[in-house]
Amino acid sequence: MGVDDGATRRAFLVGGAVGAAGLALGARSPGAFAAPRDAAARAAVVGTPPLSNAGYWEFADWLQPAMDRLWSDSQNVYTNDTRLNASALATHAIAAYEGHGGAARRDERARLLTARLCEQPPLRLPRDGRPTRHSNPRSETQLHAPGWVSNMGRRDSAMHLSVDPKVARALYYAWRARAQLGLSDELVARMVRAVRSVAASPFFRYPNVRLNQINFSAELHACAVSMTGDPTLLRRDYRQQLVRFLRGAKRSVRPWRIPNLGPSYSFHRNPFQRAGANQNIESTEYANIVLDAIYYYEQARREGMTPLSEGHARTLRAFVARALPAYWTHSGYVNWDTGLYLYRWHLSRYWAWCCQGLLAIATSQNFVDADQRKWAKHIFDRSLALYERYTERWDDDRREPGSSLYGVTTKFSEGLHFELARFQALAAEAVLRGLGDKPAEEPPPLYAFDPSIGRLTITTPTYNTALVAVSNGAFPYGGIDMARWFDSSQRVISHIGGRAPAGFGIVVRAPNGGIVSASQRPRSVRRPGRRPIILTQSPRGAIRTGARYPRSPYAGRFDVIEASGFAERAGVRFRSLYRFATDHIHVSWQVTRARSDSLSAEALFPSWEEQAQVSAVLADRTVQLVRVPGGSTQVDLAAVRYFFIDGGEGGYVVLPRGFPPGSVARLLFPSPQSSNPRPGPSLSLRIAPASRWHDLLLRVAMAPARTAAEAAAAAARI
Repeated sequence: MGVDDGATRRAFLVGGAVGAAGLALGARSPGAFAAPRDAAARAAVVGTPPLSNAGYWEFADWLQPAMDRLWSDSQNVYTNDTRLNASALATHAIAAYEGHGGAARRDERARLLTARLCEQPPLRLPRDGRPTRHSNPRSETQLHAPGWVSNMGRRDSAMHLSVDPKVARALYYAWRARAQLGLSDELVARMVRAVRSVAASPFFRYPNVRLNQINFSAELHACAVSMTGDPTLLRRDYRQQLVRFLRGAKRSVRPWRIPNLGPSYSFHRNPFQRAGANQNIESTEYANIVLDAIYYYEQARREGMTPLSEGHARTLRAFVARALPAYWTHSGYVNWDTGLYLYRWHLSRYWAWCCQGLLAIATSQNFVDADQRKWAKHIFDRSLALYERYTERWDDDRREPGSSLYGVTTKFSEGLHFELARFQALAAEAVLRGLGDKPAEEPPPLYAFDPSIGRLTITTPTYNTALVAVSNGAFPYGGIDMARWFDSSQRVISHIGGRAPAGFGIVVRAPNGGIVSASQRPRSVRRPGRRPIILTQSPRGAIRTGARYPRSPYAGRFDVIEASGFAERAGVRFRSLYRFATDHIHVSWQVTRARSDSLSAEALFPSWEEQAQVSAVLADRTVQLVRVPGGSTQVDLAAVRYFFIDGGEGGYVVLPRGFPPGSVARLLFPSPQSSNPRPGPSLSLRIAPASRWHDLLLRVAMAPARTAAEAAAAAARI
């Protein structure tokens, strides 16, 4: 993360310059991903994009000491997790094949792992010699034979169709490096036999599918075709799976109940449920997992597969074109919403899974244009750098960010160490696919908009954020205001998914302080009539209802995006207007009420981490906003030039531009939330006391700022 800025900021204040006067909450404590104080002396492993092959190998070698911690000389495995060992074998085999001489090359371990993955267990053969013939695409249990179990030492351990293709790919890489690794003819024959038997088994053959996840069979079949020379599985099964997925992209086809894609090319994770089900609001991680299927198209065509029709190819191009701006940020992290919420959200191993789809976009020659490939490589390279930054909290060679990021408490299994092995394998695969020789280009500001659910994603070279008006009840954050805000290095600027009082927006309170209504609340269902979010300005003009499955998705580069939101609850109407530019944001809120009882109204500006500092910079001095018994100090808004909200990782400046007379600023102190586990104090601009007002308007400008000096510069600029 670089030099710890806490001491720098405090020294700035002590020196008497105009800046943030600290919130009196005690000394700063390092955040979950804060760098140690000697981080400045540590040279970064991952350089600036574009990375060369040498850069990818440097990253993979840097991770190897952490992998060495997991190796068992007695068991000849890296833990008992089959997928983890497959990732390690992939790295070692590619290193041997490419003639790499660094730490990631472990030929003896590669030989041992190759042999182990061909043994029973983890290979599970049918007891009666007859393979599993059918799979239920709705089933959560996926027992099949032949196939690989999830635990290297237990035949009765769980099975999942995601295990088989990763083992097959690792064995395929070992097969390619068989000469360099010195594998015996007998072991090579066993490898080929194992991959062929699993790939050709009815469980992985068309028409079988798990939900709509066609990527797993595609990857497995591509490996089998390469190792056996028999093109049938790509010519026939891969094409059949791809065609059925695309035929069902915009309408319901068997076996699915609903289309695989939403009307703006969002991804339906469970097409057996209704479109309004929680899993189908969006699935950043599964959309990227399925996107990996495009990588095998070129190989299939070389093997004689009939090309897709132009209509199906157009649908696939639209799905891919939306993917980068809808699912990725300039920082290398995912712009993450998921209907599985705490079962997937901010789990580092699913970020690693997402990177497989990103790598497919960066290296595919079909359905992707030149700009998208260059942007995807840049984002992929930034992902490796971000992974490195997330590990800086350790002062030893663990080099893992941890299973769950940003303090989110997952309800899913931890999956320890998987992201470590997977990111190392991703770097090695980038070398094998020739990504190190390809150009990269930082993307311009990008947006993606889904009118049906009011999901707008924004990523620029300065920041990334999202509006998520409808949640299908899957997650508690969202509404017509910004659901999260990160900077270009994925440091938290304000919050990660907070809701009132730990989120942006307008809150209306009863005299007892209880929240009557708030703009930062998502709709749990899609309602007919007025869309919750419309674009009043975009590269496509105004977008109100939007076409269903437009030829070109509502996504791509932008200069300015203007989004208008509308919500009505408990007799109170909220209107928001966000104007997103490359390095700053303008916001206007209007709140109108039809009820006549005594209510107060305030605008909230959240921060991240308990030690966050909030200050009001006046014309002649800086006023410290602090906690006092029963509340906090307050300041007249008319006297404020700007506020600097200085969080645990990042911060931002807020410039009041228009507000009702008598408005005052104070602090609130939210409790932790499942979607925002480490909130700092929220700046509250009270724009109406408990009185019988009718209509209120507030306008502000905001920009990221990590230091008091940056805050002053941003305030002068915008």
